[in-house]
Amino acid sequence: MRDAIVHLSKLTRAHGVTLGIYSGSSAYAADLLDRELVDYLGLGIDLIFLGRAAQDSIKTLRGTK
Repeated sequence: MRDAIVHLSKLTRAHGVTLGIYSGSSAYAADLLDRELVDYLGLGIDLIFLGRAAQDSIKTLRGTK
């Protein structure tokens, strides 16, 4: 996936177009921004955030967090 993003980044910059991406991982998103591979991003969507919160709650209840 990273190779595709690098390729798209080069193409969009060559044509004066911005590049954005959705990411469910804040660490991955930060890396893309730090490396200036994307111009903007959407960090997660509601379903991802709700799913992670539910998983964290279940882990906490089970004592595995």
